[in-house]
Amino acid sequence: MPVSVEFLKELPKCEHHLHLEGTLEPDLLFPLAERNGVALPENFPKTTAELEEKYKSFADLQDFLNYYYIGTNVLLQEQDFFDLAWAYFSRVASQGLCHAEVFYDPQSHTERGVALETVTAGFKRACERAERELGITSKLIMCLLRHEAPAKCMDLVRAAQPLIQDGTIAALGLDSAEKPFPPALFKDCYAAAKAMNPDLQLTAHAGEEGPAQFVTDALDLLHATRIDHGINSSQDPALLERLARDRTLLTCCPLSNVKLQVVQDVRELPLQRFLDAGVPFSINSDDPAYFGGYILENYVAVSKAFPTWDVAVFAKIAANAIEGSCVQVTLEDQKRINEFSKLVLRKDTAASELARQRREKEYLDDVSLEIELVDEDEKVQYRIGELFVFLPQAEVVAQLEKDMEALDERIAGLEDKEAAIDERIGELKGELYAKFGDNINLER
Repeated sequence: MPVSVEFLKELPKCEHHLHLEGTLEPDLLFPLAERNGVALPENFPKTTAELEEKYKSFADLQDFLNYYYIGTNVLLQEQDFFDLAWAYFSRVASQGLCHAEVFYDPQSHTERGVALETVTAGFKRACERAERELGITSKLIMCLLRHEAPAKCMDLVRAAQPLIQDGTIAALGLDSAEKPFPPALFKDCYAAAKAMNPDLQLTAHAGEEGPAQFVTDALDLLHATRIDHGINSSQDPALLERLARDRTLLTCCPLSNVKLQVVQDVRELPLQRFLDAGVPFSINSDDPAYFGGYILENYVAVSKAFPTWDVAVFAKIAANAIEGSCVQVTLEDQKRINEFSKLVLRKDTAASELARQRREKEYLDDVSLEIELVDEDEKVQYRIGELFVFLPQAEVVAQLEKDMEALDERIAGLEDKEAAIDERIGELKGELYAKFGDNINLER
C-alpha cells in the first residue's frame, strides 16, 4: 500500500527542477495579457478553460515549448515576474516545500526587449518575500536556451556577470529542446560563467530526450555537478556507477515525463533502478502549470506508481534532495528526517489502533443496552476474545464493567501516545525548517 498523502505532505521537501515561467497558470496568463495589452495569437485558446484543456494534451516537448514561449510574452514588467513567482510560492507553501532552487529563462524575455535586470529583480523580490513570510528559502538558476546560438548564450552570460558575481544568480543551467543541441555547444559559456564566480553551481538538462552520452558530456564538458532529468542515465551501467560514486543528483520530474510522452506511465521511470544502484535523485514538478501537478502531486504520483516504497524510502529521497541542494546536510539532519518518518508511521499505526478500540467501545455500549432488557437469571451471549459464550446476565454485567474500564484505559493511553507523537513531529519540523532557513550556502 502506498504511503499516506499526509506523510508525503508533511515530509520536508526541496525542489530543484522548477521553471518559474512554467508556473504561469491560465488564470494568471490572461489577466497579465490584458494588463500589458499583449495580443495573443489568433489560434491561441480564448478562455482559461480552453487553455487548461490544451495543457492536457501536448504531443511532445516541442508542442509544449510552443505554448510555453507564447505564454512568456505576457510577462513585461518587474511586477509581472514578481506576481508569477509569488503565485508559485504561495501555492506550494502548503505542500511541505521548504527550499526551492528555481530556473528562469532570461532569453525568453530579453529578446522581447525586457531587461535582464527587470526579470531578475521581480523574481528575486518574490524569493525574498517567500523566505520572509512563508519560510521557504530559494536560489535562482539562470538557464541558457540551448536552441539559441552559443554566441547569443555567451552574450547573456556576459550581461549577467554582475548578478553572477554578487550571488544573485546562484547557478547556471541549460534547458529547452535537448536532442539537436548537445552539451558540447555550451562548453565555453559554462567556463566563462564559472570564471566569474568560483562558487557558481553548474547544472544542465540532459538525458530526457537525449541519450546517456549527453549526461556524460554535461559532467565532463560542462562540469555540471547536478543533472536535470537524467532518466536515460539508466541506459549506461558505467554512468550509473559514476553517478552513485560521485553522489550526483538527478532532478527527476515524473508527471512532466508522462505529459510529454517520454514515458507512458510513471511506473516506467527507472526510479527503482536508481535506488538499487545508489544514484541520488529528487522529485520535482518541472513546469507544473502545464503538466498538471506541483511538487506534492508528483510525490503522490510516485508513491502510487511504486506502492512498495515505505516511509524509509521517501525519507532517503528527501535526505538525498537536501544533500544535492545548495544546503549543507549534516548527520543530525539525516537523523531528524529518519525520526520524522518513523514517527509519522507510528502515528498512522496508533491512529488505526485508536479507531479500532473506539469501535470496540461502541460495540460494548450496544451490548450494555441490550443486557438491560434481559432478566438477571437469564443467560445471554457475550463475546470474550474471538469466542461467543452464554453466561448469566449478572456475570455478563460484571465482565462488561471490567472490559469497559480496561478499554477506557487503553483509549486514554493511545490518545496520550498520539499527542506525544504529534508534539515530537512538531518539534522536528521546527528544527528542520530552522535549519533550511539559517544554513543556506553554495557548498555541497
